[in-house]
This record gives sequence, structure tokens and C-alpha cells, in this order.
Amino acid sequence: MIDLAIEVLVSLCLWLLLCFFKRVLNRNFPEERLFANRIILIL
Repeated sequence: MIDLAIEVLVSLCLWLLLCFFKRVLNRNFPEERLFANRIILIL
């Protein structure tokens, strides 16, 4: 039961990150794009 809850939380966090990156990449601000690229490289 605890494992299931953790999986749901992790998938929710990943989904929120994905939405955030889509919003950032849809804009054309170079600073935000560089920041997003840096986070993707870290991951």
C-alpha cells in the first residue's frame, strides 16, 4: 500500500515537471530555456 502511494506521488511529480518544462520551452526567453536545459542535464 505504501509502495503504491509512493509510485503515485513520483508519477505526479514527474507529470508536473513535464508540464512545467513544456510551459518554459514554449516561451522564448533564453534564460528560462538555459535553466531548463541545465535541469534536464542534471537529471
